[in-house]
Amino acid sequence: EFVASLAQARQSHPSLTLARAKPDAAHSRVDITMADTNTAITIHIMSIAGEVGLLRDLQPTMCLKELRQLVSENRGIPIREVSLCLGSTILQPGDDKKQLSEVGIHDGSEIMVLRSFEKSVVGKWAPAATDHSEWMTGMTIFDDGTFHCKSGSVRDGLLRVVSAADRRINLKRTCAGANDHIFTVAEDGETMRGRCTQSGCTYTLSRIG
Repeated sequence: EFVASLAQARQSHPSLTLARAKPDAAHSRVDITMADTNTAITIHIMSIAGEVGLLRDLQPTMCLKELRQLVSENRGIPIREVSLCLGSTILQPGDDKKQLSEVGIHDGSEIMVLRSFEKSVVGKWAPAATDHSEWMTGMTIFDDGTFHCKSGSVRDGLLRVVSAADRRINLKRTCAGANDHIFTVAEDGETMRGRCTQSGCTYTLSRIG
């Protein structure tokens, strides 16, 4: 009878799972607790500056990318600049399609929000027509910080962060004697302006992809 009742309950509520079986020595019985795997959760989001907030009514089945979108909207940070840290683990872009429960985020979890402005420059860029820059043509910056330019003929570029506070980067090759190209990235991540320290040439790059 008990098994039949349990089976009927699970058929009526497919999201219910057996959460815990606890023996009761005094009455020689087993207490069964039903846990709804779709129960909404609340997580704490924190910043390095000490700001603390709550995101409520999240479904454990939502994917990590959806959470990053919510954090982006909540904190007013472009999503491509949002990095999330759970404990000592930085959640990687490769985890974006995983459910919150799969990456270890549960009710009451504390998530540190990191703003990685250098991530905002990942993508394809084009120089202004007035720059007349063959070198900047085809500028493509990748997730790992490497870049290609000069229509793909230069492939040993590496982005260096000069100042995170001032949003300044150096687009420089890794070969010996390479020039420094110091850029300041706009707040919206759509343009950057800079110059070559050695030649004095100036550039304005705009995002195209």
